[in-house]
Amino acid sequence: MTAALATFHHPRYEVPAEGAIMDGAAACRNSSPSSSPRFPDLWLRQRALYHADDAVIVECRFGGTHSGVWAGVAASGKRVEVESVLIFVFEGADLVCEKVYFDNATILRQLGALG
Repeated sequence: MTAALATFHHPRYEVPAEGAIMDGAAACRNSSPSSSPRFPDLWLRQRALYHADDAVIVECRFGGTHSGVWAGVAASGKRVEVESVLIFVFEGADLVCEKVYFDNATILRQLGALG
């Protein structure tokens, strides 16, 4: 996580599906999905990469094993996968934010929390 945070001018992650905004290195480090017990084997596969004037957009698929409380659902041991879009926002040459978009309902259905 330290290496990832070093790429930011000022680290900021936004995850709208969870209503989460982590602003600053400490907040990002403490909320990192890769260090979370919720999905300890989290993986991500890039599907496409796009460039915009002030952003890099990555289409991907991510998943992992549900091993801790997530969205109010107790650990189930179930594996989940979901399509996602990551938007890396730049101000000039400085990376200033990563926004992570995914469909929360897709994950909840895979966990059996939605019909």
